[in-house]
Amino acid sequence: MSVDWSQVATGAVAVLVPLAPYLQKAGEEVAKEIGKAVWEKGKAIYQAIRGRFEEDKDEKGQATLKLFLEDSQTFEQALARLVSQKAQADPAFGKRLQDLVQDAMVNQGVVTFLNNFYGEVRAKNIVQIGTAGVVHID
Repeated sequence: MSVDWSQVATGAVAVLVPLAPYLQKAGEEVAKEIGKAVWEKGKAIYQAIRGRFEEDKDEKGQATLKLFLEDSQTFEQALARLVSQKAQADPAFGKRLQDLVQDAMVNQGVVTFLNNFYGEVRAKNIVQIGTAGVVHID
């Protein structure tokens, strides 16, 4: 079964949208404010994406990530497209990102946080995207 990297990227970026203002602050105080599990899971996804852009010296990706942190809802789709392209070009990165999203989506604190931010219907879609990679059809 092939992986839909655009869905993985969309799920990863969707987890980051409500965290964008916090990712600019960073630190223990943020973790207390939004919850340690939510912070750690989101930070791991963010660091994976940022690290990929930095490793590739991808100025467009770095600029888009910066704009995303300033205005996450406006730049959500642009960032997801760039992350999807990176995942398609480097399936090892895509798999790592997929694992991070799946790990975040099995954490009840993260799901509750996303429900509060997006509403239950959109959060359920993010959870489905995050877990789509573990479906096995024999």
